[in-house]
Amino acid sequence: MQKIYEKQDGKLIATLPRTVNYYDSGLVQVSQVFVGRTDLANTFRSSLEVGDVFPTDTDIRSVNSIRIFPDVSENVRQDGMTDFIVNGYGRSNTRGITRYEYGVISFSRTIQNPPNSIPESYTITGVYRFLTKIVKRVLRKSEKYNFKSDIDNENYTPELIAGLATLQGLWVPAVVDYTSQNYGDYQEITVAIRAVQAAV
Repeated sequence: MQKIYEKQDGKLIATLPRTVNYYDSGLVQVSQVFVGRTDLANTFRSSLEVGDVFPTDTDIRSVNSIRIFPDVSENVRQDGMTDFIVNGYGRSNTRGITRYEYGVISFSRTIQNPPNSIPESYTITGVYRFLTKIVKRVLRKSEKYNFKSDIDNENYTPELIAGLATLQGLWVPAVVDYTSQNYGDYQEITVAIRAVQAAV
């Protein structure tokens, strides 16, 4: 193995295996160990900083460059070589994945009868089905989440499935949950959208 390193004198050598994982959000994760001469470690580090393009990303299915994240780990060996353990992230698509969930919510409303009526009031109930749209996708750090693109062509109006009570006020789609995971130049977001009662 040392003879191979000598033939690649002064260069960073990619070793096998290289691990590439694709996730349903569109996130791509790449891990690989590179080997270089320890006395040239500073030179290699200058091209292995967070945000730099992954050294062997040209044949990985990604719509953007694979970018190094987090910091590279090093292992100084006894043979004058250093292992550079490099991880990187990219995205295989910009659509991500969307799923739909339905839940039911009960609403009650008290009806007041005219004075001296028996009973004086009574309660009616309505059971409504709510659509929750859950979107998971990967954005570049420079990109902003476009809420409008995820509410178009969807009907979020609550559907009465039992009872008589009607919903009060105006119900509009809104982001009810938003989480983001940082991967350096990329972020993986999970968004939940559901109808909520508009403020008056």
